[in-house]
Amino acid sequence: MDHIELKPSQIRYLHNNIANHFSNGKHILDTFEELLYQRITTDKIKMLQVFKRDNKWYIYKGHRRLYVYKRLQKQGVISEVTVKEVKGDAIKWDKVRRKETSDNDGKSVRIRGDEGSFHGRLSQIVQKWIDHESDSDTDTDSEYDSDSESEYESEYSDGDYVYDTDSENDYDDVIDQFANWGI
Repeated sequence: MDHIELKPSQIRYLHNNIANHFSNGKHILDTFEELLYQRITTDKIKMLQVFKRDNKWYIYKGHRRLYVYKRLQKQGVISEVTVKEVKGDAIKWDKVRRKETSDNDGKSVRIRGDEGSFHGRLSQIVQKWIDHESDSDTDTDSEYDSDSESEYESEYSDGDYVYDTDSENDYDDVIDQFANWGI
């Protein structure tokens, strides 16, 4: 497998929803916060595996890690991540077809659990970080524009699910999908 650099926003999801915690029980927002404050680095986390189909990158392994990386990219903390490209016979297409539950070509994913508190907790973590960054009076490595929205225009919540969408994708498709879901 080749190692390549990709923007998290270039990678699409296969699943239509993901759990709010990793298989080891750790909440994905805990990992997001550790990376946001640079207590850990992405090289300490298992590498994402991706494949290319129809000139689009899709996640093969690591949907929850991809979610975390996309959130970090939106905050300007990371711009690219090193991923493993899975090619040819290494791709188990029957597994891809079973995992591929996205009904919007991987543009968004829903987060299961937390009964509506996920979005609030994410917003609190980010706002605390923004406040910390603005108080530090050091050179800003973040591309965050404090005049832009503090709430995520690309994130929607309906109780048990949070919908994460990519800013580089068409929001009209997502809004249409929400209408189909009755949201």
